Amino acid sequence: MSDKTRSLAVVGATGLVGEAILSQLLECGFGPDEVHALGDEDEAGKRAEFGDAWLRVHDVEAFDFARVQVALFAAGTSVARFHALRAVDAGATVIDVDGAFADEAPLVVADVNPEVLARHRGIVACPHPAAAALAAVLAPIARAAGLARVDVCLLRPVSARGREGVEELARQTANLLNVRPIEPAVFERQVAFNVLGCTGAVDAGGWSVDERLLAEQTARVLGEDAAVINASAVTVPVFFGDALSVHLETRAPLAPEAARALLERVPGLELLDAADEADGGVTPVTDAAGSDAVFIGRVRAGAGGACALNLWVVADNVRSGAARNGVRIAERLLGA
Repeated sequence: MSDKTRSLAVVGATGLVGEAILSQLLECGFGPDEVHALGDEDEAGKRAEFGDAWLRVHDVEAFDFARVQVALFAAGTSVARFHALRAVDAGATVIDVDGAFADEAPLVVADVNPEVLARHRGIVACPHPAAAALAAVLAPIARAAGLARVDVCLLRPVSARGREGVEELARQTANLLNVRPIEPAVFERQVAFNVLGCTGAVDAGGWSVDERLLAEQTARVLGEDAAVINASAVTVPVFFGDALSVHLETRAPLAPEAARALLERVPGLELLDAADEADGGVTPVTDAAGSDAVFIGRVRAGAGGACALNLWVVADNVRSGAARNGVRIAERLLGA
């Protein structure tokens, strides 16, 4: 095993999440001995930035996963479905950042439920980025006072649709400011200077994929501490950063001051000082974008008595919700 020690592959290295993973590997102090950048046939031969150096992107189709101990997949569901099992057969542990195997593999937020890593059979799945942020906030509250119900509205940025979503918002904005027509392609309707009341197709019950994943995957991560979770999701004209407006009811009374004291002690959570709320509070753009932390503001009593709380939560969906969680799982798997 010495030739595989602390060696990993990043599949989808030129995508938004793949780029963030490579950045995270350097910035968090976790330095694998060898990093392989992989992509599909169209990406092969390109370069991926890795600190002061560049990694040549190799075709995932031809890569021998026996060369690595861990493979992080961030190239989309179809690529993961095709190549992840091949990686497992070669002896690598797969971290499914896109959630392609979320229904079958252990679902992990590294700082919330790392104990389930012991149950993996070659594949570990990351939850929806917003579910990772929400679970990180709810977990300490659930342990202290229990959870009875959570109502959450998710404001999703255009980067949830990948680089194409970011480019569409930029293109539509430029066209509209220059009095030129727009033709939606990635999104169903105009997204620039607009709010879309749904985040994609809905199922027979009227739930969008984001709404269903946010509710179900947050509950799975919380495990026995889970509650009834009711979720809504809308798309907003922001490039990066999930924002969640949360109303929750605990089983035991929990005052806002006590909730703030709990959350302030949790690594990875950043609580806005109550005195700064009048300045607009934490936002996806000015606080969360480019940060690893999950930011919390507007901690206040909710309508419903001593067990009701309201929170405002923001986190970078690409860097914190997806890439950082994947790298933290890799750190644990490799004993870093």
